[in-house]
Amino acid sequence: MKLETKLRIVYLSIALIPIGLIFGMTIGSTLQTFKNFNQALAVALAAALLLGLLSPYFTGGWLFYNQLRMVRQLCASVKHGNYRVFLPVPNELDEDDENEVIAFMRDMNWMVRQIYIREQQLQQTIHELDESRREISQQKAILEEANDNLIETQLSLKQRTIELEQACQHMQVIAMTDPLTKIANRRCFFHELEREFCDLTQTSKPLSLLILDIDYFKKINDRFGHQTGDKVLIEFAKVVRNAIRNNDLFARIGGEEFAVLLPGTDAQGAQIVARKIQAAVAATPFLSANQDFIRITVSIGMCSLARPPFPTLDSFYNFADQALYQSKDSGRDAICAYDPHSAAVSLLDRRKERGGNGLCCRSPFC
Repeated sequence: MKLETKLRIVYLSIALIPIGLIFGMTIGSTLQTFKNFNQALAVALAAALLLGLLSPYFTGGWLFYNQLRMVRQLCASVKHGNYRVFLPVPNELDEDDENEVIAFMRDMNWMVRQIYIREQQLQQTIHELDESRREISQQKAILEEANDNLIETQLSLKQRTIELEQACQHMQVIAMTDPLTKIANRRCFFHELEREFCDLTQTSKPLSLLILDIDYFKKINDRFGHQTGDKVLIEFAKVVRNAIRNNDLFARIGGEEFAVLLPGTDAQGAQIVARKIQAAVAATPFLSANQDFIRITVSIGMCSLARPPFPTLDSFYNFADQALYQSKDSGRDAICAYDPHSAAVSLLDRRKERGGNGLCCRSPFC
């Protein structure tokens, strides 16, 4: 039942009950005979009916105004962020009996609850986003630090790699260099000899080998000491290095024995180089620790390959070595060549003896 109907029944009851009592009490009395009494009773009945019919509208308006005021207060509270204020409404009734204002207030309460729920969900979402943002910031900082560390490690590894490469190159140079004369050592010489010999067998480019031995070097050590002997070896290496080409390999292969590998050089060219070395050594004054002049001579053995058939690598070296021994047997300070095709050693050049056994005198030109 709607509120207006209920109010109408209540007001009619309130207005008609007193009139009914008066009417019941005056039944059979002399008051009913009075015209004015009956008229007053009729007017009272009409006024009661009118009051019962009209009062619900005034009461409903007053109630509606109060309810509207409460709705406005609710809206103001929601506007200021207070979602815990709700409108007082009765228990939910059947839709046909529900007052429109009460239904509206009930809907307003539902809206406030929904807004509150959405606000809580929004706040939770904002909180989760803030947490995610903080975690992302932390992860970003960690990643940036890791990236910086990685870059630093890469730079360190790159620097270390460069240092290792330089050290490796330095070790290779050390491994291939004679520590006294600073020229190629025996290992380097035989490595290059094998490479050039392979190139010879594939391209038939001429290849020549000179083996040099300082004459009477043991006597220099015995007379002047090993310090002077080392000094002679160092100066001898400089003289020979200046007498050959840059692409020729000059190496110390043991003691006072040296070798010169001449790529692309035939027998005639090798003879020119050998004579140049012989003359340069003979013209150079070597000094002892006491500033005594020492005349040095050199014996040279050579072998050249230019056309097949080619001997083995070991045979090629042995041929030059045999020529060297022939130079020594010929009185030293000589150049001998081994011909692999005729298997014969020939004396190409022998300088005249000057100064006896090759030791020293006071003049560099004695």
